Amino acid sequence: MTELKLVPLSAIYPISNYRDVNPPSVKDADVIELSESIKKDGVLQAVLLRPHPKKKDDYQLIFGHRRLMAAGLAGLSSIPANIKDVDDDDILELQVTENMQRKDVHPIDEAVAFKSLVDNKKYSTQEIAARFGKKPEYVAQRIKLNDLIPELQKDFKENKMLLGHAILLCRLTPDLQKEAKKQASGHSFINESVKEVEDWINESVVQDLSKVSWKQDDATLFPQAGACTTCNKRSGAGNLLFADVKQDNRCYDNNCFNTKKNLQFIATLNEVIETKPELHLLKEAYSTMHPSVNNFVQKMKLKILKEYDDFKTSDDYIDYQIKAKGIYLNGYHEGKEATIYLKGKKAVANKKNGNAFAAKEDPAQVIAGIKERLKRKAELDDEKVHSRILEALKDHSTQKQVDAKMKTLPEPESVALLYILWNQLTWMSRDKMRKLLKIKEKTPADLYNSLLALSQGEVALLIRIIMLDKYAGTSPESDNGYIIQKMARSYTDFPCKQFDEEQAAERKAREERAAARISQLHASIKPKLAPNAKKIASGAKKLPKKGNKKKAA
Repeated sequence: MTELKLVPLSAIYPISNYRDVNPPSVKDADVIELSESIKKDGVLQAVLLRPHPKKKDDYQLIFGHRRLMAAGLAGLSSIPANIKDVDDDDILELQVTENMQRKDVHPIDEAVAFKSLVDNKKYSTQEIAARFGKKPEYVAQRIKLNDLIPELQKDFKENKMLLGHAILLCRLTPDLQKEAKKQASGHSFINESVKEVEDWINESVVQDLSKVSWKQDDATLFPQAGACTTCNKRSGAGNLLFADVKQDNRCYDNNCFNTKKNLQFIATLNEVIETKPELHLLKEAYSTMHPSVNNFVQKMKLKILKEYDDFKTSDDYIDYQIKAKGIYLNGYHEGKEATIYLKGKKAVANKKNGNAFAAKEDPAQVIAGIKERLKRKAELDDEKVHSRILEALKDHSTQKQVDAKMKTLPEPESVALLYILWNQLTWMSRDKMRKLLKIKEKTPADLYNSLLALSQGEVALLIRIIMLDKYAGTSPESDNGYIIQKMARSYTDFPCKQFDEEQAAERKAREERAAARISQLHASIKPKLAPNAKKIASGAKKLPKKGNKKKAA
């Protein structure tokens, strides 16, 4: 049952509203306009309240937040309200329904409303469409407007861009939305037609998936993004969102597209190295390589041939006549195999007719290149195993609990401890210890075995040098100072006792001199009456001298 009554503004407490992400303000133009209308005509539509569950005679505001704010701005002390018992579960839908019934509801407000129903009530797009009499694609596009960056949402609310602009831009990543705003005339879309924005997106952002080299249903190529076939940033995957897009299979995430492109190219390079080791890796002039490709090449320690310096694309050059094959790492021909010409002269078929032909590469050089690549691949295999070991160690029991049964430190851990000590040495001390202890570092195995062979005395020497080099400090009260003192006092031939006695004698002489000076200062101090004592003394009556008795009157 609903009751209509005037309620004091002071008795109304606004309740959480789905529009709290963009709450109304007394500075909003529509709130100010509404307050002027209320001053003239009063509040024409009652707000909805429910009895406050904890405060008697007070109420909670279900909807009508702008009316309540405008009424206060207009100077009213009360407002007409419908009082109704409303369950918590019904509040959101009532708020959305009331706002959606307004004639001037803004698309952004619709977007927030629909998304709140999806997030909080778990409604589907079709259910929302049926509830409010809208088409499913209408609801899907409105929900997508929530993906507009805050700057563009603000522009949209302030009528600095049209709905057509907003629908196009909300499909882009935040970075691309910022770039689009930057590219717009005057950084505002009000100066650009919807067609102009659409053309810019098609030319600069949208990518054609129909010609890509990777499998569109491959979810493992870039796990964070998943497969292209199920991506909601692809036209054709979400017909509701891209109902206005005529071409299917268009990608609206440029960053993801380029990431997959480079990952696939690296996979192709891996395959080329394994199956076609005779192919040279080519760098096209006047074009840069993608960082991921460059990192891969450096990691593999592969030789790159530079166009014009190391090879030419035709045999028209006298010094470049050795025919070979290669694959481009960058530029327009990226990923494509091509015939190239390396430095060298043409081979002569016979001396009689003088005919010449392009010479082939020296087989010995090709074999050397193949072996070098195989060697590097083997090294990378070891690195992969090492990475897996490191990852598995993180969850291993040895990293989480103490082995109570362990009596002595295992060999690898002992060497690891010595390795930590070894790396704490300064450069000069390490060079000295390398010679003194005969430490070999040519290979990791050499260093491991050298550290393992150290005697207890040699380990003690390492520790002593490190403590003095890095942890000497100046205060005996510090942790490191205390430990160093303990070490020094444990050496039977070290003159700690002598240092203590000499310092004690110096301290004694210092204290005796101080005591003598203090005595001199005490002797020079004259006794003085305290101020109160002086006052008392000056106010006391003097005793009469004997023989001077006062005559009687």
